Formats: sequence, structure tokens, C-alpha cells
Amino acid sequence: MFRLHSRTSGLHLHQLLIDESYRGQGCARQFMEYLTNAAAEFGASYITVSADLQNEPAHPVYLPMGFKRVAMGGAFFEYRPATND
Repeated sequence: MFRLHSRTSGLHLHQLLIDESYRGQGCARQFMEYLTNAAAEFGASYITVSADLQNEPAHPVYLPMGFKRVAMGGAFFEYRPATND
């Protein structure tokens, strides 16, 4: 479901699919919270998510969590946790 890049310090989520019968119940948000916590445990400095920018129902999941829209050869959202520098 997600992969920690071996040559970088990031984590990439290729696709997040929620069954229609579970949509609107917070499942995607809960998974993304799990993912950001897992990324921190793995020492990942960033997370990227493949998500079609036209898929507007997905935006309320990523944007409030601090993800930003970025263009990287396609449609992506990226999250970089704040550092304590």
C-alpha cells in the first residue's frame, strides 16, 4: 500500500482507494494519520501521494493535514513535517 524509498528519505503512497460503502466515514483520514505516524517512525523526511488533481473529493483528506499540491511528472500531494531546528 505504501513504500519507503530505499534511495531517498521519503515515503510514497501510490494509491489510496476506499470502498464506496466506507466513504465519508473518516477511513481515508485515519489511514493518512497512520501513514504520517509510520513515516515519522521510519525516519522519512517527506511523504508524496499520487492523486489526480481532478479528484476533488480527495483534497479535503490531504490539504487539512498539511499536504501541499505539487507537480512532479503528474499529480501529487506532498507533506514535509515541521523540523525542530
